[in-house]
Amino acid sequence: QIARTMMRFACSKHIAVYIMVSPYTEAGVRAHLEQHDYFGLHASSVTIFLQGMQPVCDDRGEVMMRSPDHVLKYPNGTGGLFYALHGEQAGAGAVLEDMKQRRLEYLHVVECD
Repeated sequence: QIARTMMRFACSKHIAVYIMVSPYTEAGVRAHLEQHDYFGLHASSVTIFLQGMQPVCDDRGEVMMRSPDHVLKYPNGTGGLFYALHGEQAGAGAVLEDMKQRRLEYLHVVECD
């Protein structure tokens, strides 16, 4: 009886999922989630946010150019999560605030590339 009650309680709760993506992967991740109906999660419980980008340097430390007018940039890596949570990257400032509003007590971070 106790196990059934606990399971009923756990299943009635929404799990908040935050997915940090790069501008290169955002569209694909969104499409994959939609195609698979968010894998049974409530769409409103899934938040996708952008990680920061940083300039790319060559072996000599010179900044590489994507074109004559644009610096080549790539995602800033897993450590960029902490900057993104605090809103130091464009469009990501609401993530930490959203976590606070949901009254999340714990955060589990999983890295996958």
